[in-house]
Amino acid sequence: PISPPWCGMARPAPTAVVLSDLLALGPNPAAKDLQHSQASLAAYAGQPKLATAALGGLAKQGKAAAAKQLLELLRGAQLEANVIHCNAVVDAFGTSGQWLDAMKFLDEMSHAMKIAPDEISFSAAMNACARSGQWQFASQLLPAMRSQRVEPNEICYNAADR
Repeated sequence: PISPPWCGMARPAPTAVVLSDLLALGPNPAAKDLQHSQASLAAYAGQPKLATAALGGLAKQGKAAAAKQLLELLRGAQLEANVIHCNAVVDAFGTSGQWLDAMKFLDEMSHAMKIAPDEISFSAAMNACARSGQWQFASQLLPAMRSQRVEPNEICYNAADR
Protein backbone atom coordinates (compact mmCIF):
# COMPACT_ATOMS: atom_id res chain seq x y z
CA PRO A 1 0.00 0.00 0.00
CA ILE A 2 1.06 3.59 -0.67
CA SER A 3 1.59 5.71 2.41
CA PRO A 4 0.06 9.18 2.48
CA PRO A 5 2.56 12.04 2.26
CA TRP A 6 2.04 12.90 5.92
CA CYS A 7 2.96 9.36 7.07
CA GLY A 8 5.00 9.57 10.25
CA MET A 9 3.79 13.13 10.90
CA ALA A 10 0.59 14.53 12.31
CA ARG A 11 -2.11 14.22 9.67
CA PRO A 12 -2.95 17.66 8.24
CA ALA A 13 -6.36 19.10 8.94
CA PRO A 14 -8.90 18.40 6.17
CA THR A 15 -9.02 22.12 5.44
CA ALA A 16 -5.28 22.21 4.74
CA VAL A 17 -5.52 19.25 2.37
CA VAL A 18 -8.51 20.64 0.45
CA LEU A 19 -7.04 24.15 0.37
CA SER A 20 -3.66 22.95 -0.92
CA ASP A 21 -5.46 20.93 -3.61
CA LEU A 22 -7.45 24.00 -4.64
CA LEU A 23 -4.44 26.32 -4.64
CA ALA A 24 -2.53 23.87 -6.81
CA LEU A 25 -5.16 24.37 -9.53
CA GLY A 26 -3.94 27.92 -10.18
CA PRO A 27 -5.76 31.25 -10.30
CA ASN A 28 -8.50 30.32 -12.79
CA PRO A 29 -9.21 26.60 -12.56
CA ALA A 30 -11.58 24.99 -15.00
CA ALA A 31 -14.84 23.74 -13.52
CA LYS A 32 -13.89 20.18 -14.50
CA ASP A 33 -10.69 20.47 -12.44
CA LEU A 34 -12.68 21.59 -9.44
CA GLN A 35 -15.22 18.83 -9.98
CA HIS A 36 -12.33 16.36 -9.99
CA SER A 37 -11.99 17.33 -6.34
CA GLN A 38 -15.66 16.45 -5.80
CA ALA A 39 -14.65 13.64 -3.46
CA SER A 40 -13.26 16.38 -1.25
CA LEU A 41 -16.69 17.99 -1.20
CA ALA A 42 -17.97 15.13 0.93
CA ALA A 43 -15.74 16.50 3.68
CA TYR A 44 -17.82 19.70 3.66
CA ALA A 45 -21.15 17.98 4.37
CA GLY A 46 -22.37 19.16 7.75
CA GLN A 47 -19.16 21.14 8.32
CA PRO A 48 -19.72 24.69 7.09
CA LYS A 49 -16.61 25.85 8.98
CA LEU A 50 -14.48 23.67 6.70
CA ALA A 51 -15.89 25.47 3.64
CA THR A 52 -15.40 28.82 5.41
CA ALA A 53 -11.73 28.02 6.04
CA ALA A 54 -11.13 26.86 2.45
CA LEU A 55 -12.90 29.89 0.95
CA GLY A 56 -11.08 32.22 3.34
CA GLY A 57 -7.75 30.69 2.35
CA LEU A 58 -8.55 31.19 -1.32
CA ALA A 59 -9.55 34.80 -0.59
CA LYS A 60 -6.25 35.50 1.18
CA GLN A 61 -4.41 34.15 -1.83
CA GLY A 62 -6.49 36.31 -4.19
CA LYS A 63 -7.91 33.22 -5.94
CA ALA A 64 -11.29 34.77 -6.70
CA ALA A 65 -12.26 32.48 -9.58
CA ALA A 66 -11.44 29.37 -7.54
CA ALA A 67 -13.37 30.71 -4.53
CA LYS A 68 -16.46 31.45 -6.62
CA GLN A 69 -16.27 28.08 -8.36
CA LEU A 70 -15.89 26.26 -5.05
CA LEU A 71 -18.96 28.05 -3.72
CA GLU A 72 -20.88 27.10 -6.86
CA LEU A 73 -19.81 23.47 -6.46
CA LEU A 74 -20.93 23.46 -2.83
CA ARG A 75 -24.31 24.85 -3.81
CA GLY A 76 -24.56 22.41 -6.74
CA ALA A 77 -23.89 19.52 -4.36
CA GLN A 78 -26.71 20.81 -2.11
CA LEU A 79 -24.24 21.65 0.65
CA GLU A 80 -24.74 24.64 2.93
CA ALA A 81 -23.65 27.97 1.55
CA ASN A 82 -24.15 30.97 3.80
CA VAL A 83 -23.38 34.67 3.98
CA ILE A 84 -19.95 33.99 5.51
CA HIS A 85 -19.01 31.85 2.50
CA CYS A 86 -20.23 34.56 0.14
CA ASN A 87 -18.30 37.21 2.05
CA ALA A 88 -15.11 35.24 1.43
CA VAL A 89 -15.82 35.31 -2.31
CA VAL A 90 -16.43 39.08 -2.25
CA ASP A 91 -13.18 39.47 -0.31
CA ALA A 92 -11.33 37.27 -2.82
CA PHE A 93 -12.46 39.53 -5.66
CA GLY A 94 -11.28 42.55 -3.70
CA THR A 95 -7.92 40.98 -2.85
CA SER A 96 -7.32 40.20 -6.50
CA GLY A 97 -8.24 43.74 -7.61
CA GLN A 98 -11.50 42.74 -9.28
CA TRP A 99 -13.75 45.44 -7.80
CA LEU A 100 -16.41 45.15 -10.50
CA ASP A 101 -16.70 41.39 -9.98
CA ALA A 102 -17.01 42.01 -6.23
CA MET A 103 -19.92 44.37 -6.92
CA LYS A 104 -21.55 41.89 -9.34
CA PHE A 105 -21.20 39.06 -6.85
CA LEU A 106 -22.71 41.20 -4.08
CA ASP A 107 -25.75 41.71 -6.31
CA GLU A 108 -25.80 38.01 -7.22
CA MET A 109 -25.86 37.06 -3.53
CA SER A 110 -29.14 38.77 -2.83
CA HIS A 111 -30.88 38.15 -6.13
CA ALA A 112 -29.79 34.85 -7.67
CA MET A 113 -28.57 33.10 -4.53
CA LYS A 114 -31.18 34.53 -2.13
CA ILE A 115 -28.51 35.11 0.52
CA ALA A 116 -28.94 38.48 2.22
CA PRO A 117 -25.68 40.46 2.34
CA ASP A 118 -24.63 41.74 5.75
CA GLU A 119 -22.38 44.64 6.81
CA ILE A 120 -19.31 42.48 6.16
CA SER A 121 -20.50 41.74 2.62
CA PHE A 122 -20.91 45.42 1.90
CA SER A 123 -17.67 46.46 3.59
CA ALA A 124 -15.75 43.83 1.58
CA ALA A 125 -17.26 45.18 -1.65
CA MET A 126 -16.53 48.76 -0.57
CA ASN A 127 -12.95 47.87 0.22
CA ALA A 128 -12.64 46.17 -3.17
CA CYS A 129 -13.76 49.41 -4.82
CA ALA A 130 -11.56 51.57 -2.62
CA ARG A 131 -8.44 49.44 -3.25
CA SER A 132 -8.97 49.98 -6.97
CA GLY A 133 -9.54 53.71 -6.64
CA GLN A 134 -13.26 53.41 -7.36
CA TRP A 135 -14.37 55.58 -4.41
CA GLN A 136 -17.58 56.74 -6.09
CA PHE A 137 -18.81 53.14 -6.34
CA ALA A 138 -17.88 52.43 -2.73
CA SER A 139 -19.90 55.43 -1.56
CA GLN A 140 -22.89 54.36 -3.66
CA LEU A 141 -23.14 51.20 -1.58
CA LEU A 142 -24.13 53.14 1.57
CA PRO A 143 -27.68 53.86 0.34
CA ALA A 144 -27.90 50.29 -0.99
CA MET A 145 -27.09 49.01 2.49
CA ARG A 146 -29.81 51.09 4.06
CA SER A 147 -32.34 49.98 1.45
CA GLN A 148 -31.59 46.38 2.45
CA ARG A 149 -31.90 47.28 6.14
CA VAL A 150 -28.20 46.76 6.79
CA GLU A 151 -26.69 49.34 9.10
CA PRO A 152 -23.31 50.63 7.85
CA ASN A 153 -20.48 50.16 10.32
CA GLU A 154 -17.33 52.24 10.78
CA ILE A 155 -15.42 50.16 8.22
CA CYS A 156 -18.09 50.92 5.61
CA TYR A 157 -18.02 54.63 6.31
CA ASN A 158 -14.20 54.66 6.13
CA ALA A 159 -14.14 52.76 2.83
CA ALA A 160 -16.77 55.04 1.31
CA ASP A 161 -15.16 58.23 2.60
CA ARG A 162 -11.68 57.89 1.08
